[in-house]
Amino acid sequence: MNLQKYFIKKISARLAFILLFILLSLGILWFIVHEVLIEKENNIDTAVISVFSAHTNPHLTYTMELISFLASKYFLIAGYAVLIGWFLFHHKKKIVAFSVAIIGTIGFLLVFVMKIVFRRNRPLNPLTEKLQDYSFPSGHTTSGFVFYGLLIYLVWQSKLQTAFKCMLSVFLLLLSLLIGASRIYLGMHYPSDVFAGLCLGFAWLMIALLILHTQMPGPGVAAGSSKWLLCPVQVTESLYFFDR
Repeated sequence: MNLQKYFIKKISARLAFILLFILLSLGILWFIVHEVLIEKENNIDTAVISVFSAHTNPHLTYTMELISFLASKYFLIAGYAVLIGWFLFHHKKKIVAFSVAIIGTIGFLLVFVMKIVFRRNRPLNPLTEKLQDYSFPSGHTTSGFVFYGLLIYLVWQSKLQTAFKCMLSVFLLLLSLLIGASRIYLGMHYPSDVFAGLCLGFAWLMIALLILHTQMPGPGVAAGSSKWLLCPVQVTESLYFFDR
């Protein structure tokens, strides 16, 4: 009985930790909306854009276009299709495949709705083609963070060695952040669009993975293990691998 109470208390603490981070990210998102879209405070946007503009060159522009493509709708649709097919046909987990599809779809819809609500125009002088849809929040940043965050979660659900999990997680996390930076560099988004996209993506990712975890308890960490403390980027795993 005491052991049961211990695990309930530990799980409750982790759930509270998750909810705190969700509320914090949504709070930052609201702050950005208030300051940038309501109060029209654009000083930080202007300063950051100036820094990026001072370091443009053709080779870097090409690299940033490649990085940005890794969160384009075409790439992400293909990526989600592979994940769905993997769970549906290889693992025979229809519910997990459906959950992955819902995670991606809702991520896209959240961005679409917010763009319609806030109707912020894009920067005037992009380095590549000029897009006609709205700017806030950054869809590449939001959807990319959700997709690569999902991959990090799946990495920690696997039976790979802990060191390799950490390295792969660092790579995926840095890639998701570079995608946001590429959108600023290319002049497709204001920095505040990207920061808002990160906050929105993080909040939805936390909620989505809580739901997904109930469908696929993973073998990556044994009950009572403290391995999730070994790597900072293992925060995703630490939030979802409840002691079983």
